[in-house]
Amino acid sequence: MVISLFSENLPKKYHSYLLWFYIAVFLVVSITRPTSYVSDYKNYENYFYSFDNKIIQLTVEQSFLLIAEFVYRHGGTMHTMIWIFAFISIPLKLYAVRKMTDGTCFLLSLLVYASNYFQLHDCEQIRLAAGMAFGMYAMYLRVERRSVWLICALMLMAIAFHHTMGAMVIPLAICPKNLSSKWKKTLALIVPVSILLWALHINIITSLPIPYVEQKLKIYELAIANGQHMEIRVINIMVLFRVVLFYYILYYYDIIKPHVKALPILMLCDCLSIATWFGLSEMSVIAVRMSQLFGFVEIILFSCIYYTIRPAWCGKVIVMFLAIYLYAQNYAYNQFGFR
Repeated sequence: MVISLFSENLPKKYHSYLLWFYIAVFLVVSITRPTSYVSDYKNYENYFYSFDNKIIQLTVEQSFLLIAEFVYRHGGTMHTMIWIFAFISIPLKLYAVRKMTDGTCFLLSLLVYASNYFQLHDCEQIRLAAGMAFGMYAMYLRVERRSVWLICALMLMAIAFHHTMGAMVIPLAICPKNLSSKWKKTLALIVPVSILLWALHINIITSLPIPYVEQKLKIYELAIANGQHMEIRVINIMVLFRVVLFYYILYYYDIIKPHVKALPILMLCDCLSIATWFGLSEMSVIAVRMSQLFGFVEIILFSCIYYTIRPAWCGKVIVMFLAIYLYAQNYAYNQFGFR
């Protein structure tokens, strides 16, 4: 936090040192975290030792199973898998975030990342974390208008690590270089439309007359009835804050854009994150997963508050308090199940 406050006074060459320092810190925390703090650890351990199970092979990505088989046959354990996925995910992800931000915004983004998505992904959902790392770097290349083939290759890697990363193809394919007035109005309308669909209990996916979708929905509803999937509280303080922040950043778009070149695709992803949260809320697991997938960009968007408030130190302090709140919320949820 102190470094973020005084980052402008640091010589620019030290910013790259800070990047690698924080990568090392996050790696150490991720790979040394006690397994009792990882809610999905038992599932991952089951996948690791059952890499040749036919049922597991139908539900878990082949990338995980191939790495698990290699590690197992060479005397490794599930802890080795955590090391491998951490070294894939964290450096690539933070490097991509660094390339899409300036020095101050990057350090503030790290605060938001540490307080929320680091705990959600890199400490628990390691497959999604690895997929997101490739997706974030593909996003950076898309902003810089780099090779389409390289972007496609990165997305194939992302999908190989987690199938839901296929949804990231949508913003990568349709996002413009800059948000025109029509684009801003469209994004501004998507959120209230999704809220209206939720209020009317209309689910676009379940409304499609596709036998496969209908069959999956019946299985999902049966799982809810048996208590295997918990319902989500659609309206809560954090969701309302995210909606307010989305419109706040959209309002100050022209002020922030010169500092954050990737702002158009970040706003599109955030819009999709909120829309899927409301629009898919009747399928809680899917709603949470898709919202988190697109919502990862909020580690940068939350930090963009800094550019809209003067004096500058005040904007930094606000982002810091936001990071503290996110951390407290995650702690309360992990310890007491309260959100």
